[in-house]
Amino acid sequence: MRAHRGALHQSRGAGIGRYSTSDAVKECVNHLDSDEDQEILVAVLWGAERCLRVLESVTVHNPENQSYLIAYKDSQLIVSSAKALRHCEEFIQRYNRAEDSICIPYNKSLIHHSAGGHVGKAVEDCMRAIIGVLLNLTHDNEWGSTKTGEQDNLISTAMNCVLQVPKYLPQEQRFDIRVLTSCTFEWHH
Repeated sequence: MRAHRGALHQSRGAGIGRYSTSDAVKECVNHLDSDEDQEILVAVLWGAERCLRVLESVTVHNPENQSYLIAYKDSQLIVSSAKALRHCEEFIQRYNRAEDSICIPYNKSLIHHSAGGHVGKAVEDCMRAIIGVLLNLTHDNEWGSTKTGEQDNLISTAMNCVLQVPKYLPQEQRFDIRVLTSCTFEWHH
C-alpha cells in the first residue's frame, strides 16, 4: 500500500514522460471522439484503462492523492472520466457482447455474433476502471462529489449504466456494473 501512496507523488515530480497519468487519460479520451477503426479504438480504450487502474490504485483510501487529482488542471481527470463514461455507454451498445455469453449446442457451428467482441471487452474494462476512479474520488469526499456532479449529463449517463447498459453485457458482468455505478453515485440520492 505504501508503494501506491508514493507513486502519485513520484509521478508528479518526475512526470511520466511529458505527461502525467491524468494527462494520458485525457489524451486517450480525446481520441474516442474520432471515428477510428476497431484496432485503434481497442488500443485507446486499453491505454485509458491502464492509466485509470493506476489512478484507482493511488486514490483508494488516500485523501491527499484524491485532492491532488480533483484539483489538477481544474478537475481534468473528472472531466475526462465523465466524457469517457459517456463514450463507453454509447460503445457498449454498438459492440454488444451480451449474446457472446449464450450457450451453443454441441456440434453446431458458432456464428460470430459480435465482430467487435474484443472492442466490447475493452469498453467494459475501461468502463469499470472509470467507475472505480470516480468511486474513489467521490466516496466520503464532498469536493470530489461536487465536481463530479457538475459534469454535463453524468447523472443520466450513470442512470443508463445502472438501468440500460447491463443488458448489453455478458450476464456475469451485469451485477458488478450496477453495484459499482450505484455506489459511485449514491451521494446524489
